[in-house]
Amino acid sequence: MLNSVFQLPQNGNSLKPPFITCLQVIYKFAGFPFGQIWLSSIVICFSIFLYHAVSASVHRIIACLLLIFLLAVPEMYAYTFMILYDYSNAVFFFLVVFFCIRYFKEQHLNELAFAGLLMGFAVYSRPETLLLCCGMLPLILVNAVKYKVGIKKMFAAASVFLLPSVLCYTVAVYVYIHYYLPVGYSIAAQVNKNIFDIKAALAIFAEASTSLIFSSQGIIYYGYFIFIFLAITVAQLVAKRQLNAAAKNYLYCILLVYLVYPFLCHVLPGATVDYTVKRAFLKLFPLMVLFIANISLVTGFSKWITRWELGENNEQL
Repeated sequence: MLNSVFQLPQNGNSLKPPFITCLQVIYKFAGFPFGQIWLSSIVICFSIFLYHAVSASVHRIIACLLLIFLLAVPEMYAYTFMILYDYSNAVFFFLVVFFCIRYFKEQHLNELAFAGLLMGFAVYSRPETLLLCCGMLPLILVNAVKYKVGIKKMFAAASVFLLPSVLCYTVAVYVYIHYYLPVGYSIAAQVNKNIFDIKAALAIFAEASTSLIFSSQGIIYYGYFIFIFLAITVAQLVAKRQLNAAAKNYLYCILLVYLVYPFLCHVLPGATVDYTVKRAFLKLFPLMVLFIANISLVTGFSKWITRWELGENNEQL
């Protein structure tokens, strides 16, 4: 890793944590002809896991449709074979949210600890994911208050979730970049000097929405999946059906991703909508799938399909 690549003009890519580099080296040493075989393993295992996770809430026909919609997202499909950080990071973050929500329901601390470990992997693959980790802490604290677990258990839950990410960030960013690489890099020097310019921040949010979602270019990137998500969400609200706890938590995480990354572009001008935000929004789609699978409008239709298969609907008629 200490080679002539660091003598070239720096664009930030060579100064990222060695997530991909280490995987490439490990798989080459293991004797595989292509180092990127690890990415195929993540894609296949994630698709199988997501199918079973959705099937636990809705009928398998609906689960198959949602999985097909996800696989058909053009930009996300492209990252299933490009050797970059973004697909792996989206998978790890989705698993973090999934196991956190299971913890909120069942109150098993080992599931929160596993979510914290996965968040550490997510931070290792993309360091800015630490912001999402901090953004999820309110969910954990609110859950602790809801179940009246006490200050000690609340602190323990927050620590179990946060510490792996802080450790991974410290080692993979601070130690690796500052004490291992032969070039210097200061994150503080990249911070926007006009960080409190509200108009500039809002302009970036508007640009992210118009260029990546509500535009012909956005359809090229993400297809129609976001519009399907919005249509189903509006239909749920129009039907005046309340969201259950799981759906609310998934929606919170969707909004967290949507808000954090444009704000990051404002704080760090080196991050851009066309590159940073566009790839970061890949985290939205698995969360949208689980959100759709947990709203009453879809689960009710799923139950209707099940009754139809069993012939109950015909008997009622």
